[in-house]
Amino acid sequence: MEHALKAAVEAAAPSGARYARPTTLEAFEKAADGVEGGEQARQVMADAYARLISTRPETLLTQMQGYAAVAAREVRGDDLIGEVVRADWMSIRETVRLSSGADADKTASFFACGMLGNTLTAIGHPLGAGRCGRCGRCGR
Repeated sequence: MEHALKAAVEAAAPSGARYARPTTLEAFEKAADGVEGGEQARQVMADAYARLISTRPETLLTQMQGYAAVAAREVRGDDLIGEVVRADWMSIRETVRLSSGADADKTASFFACGMLGNTLTAIGHPLGAGRCGRCGRCGR
């Protein structure tokens, strides 16, 4: 029964949510492979993600579409899709946390800078503009 429910949820999930997750997760895993952890691991993962969204911008756009679709469905009372997307996001978060050995604050900062970079990229903000000043990565 659980398998059938998961299959139904995955079939109904926004295309972006399922498409972007493996690509992003693979980019982080490959980048961090063999790296000791710490700031170096976070930097190579950030660089790998920047390359991914610059060479395959549909990854970013479908990822953002997936997040918006979850919100739209949950307003209508459908939280099954959100559960799948949140679980996928948590697996990406855990990959970053474990690969870098970061605490909760550094992991949150990594994703905060990444989300700012995502937003700036999605709206076509000029390269290098809008940096948060904390990480040097989020301004594209």
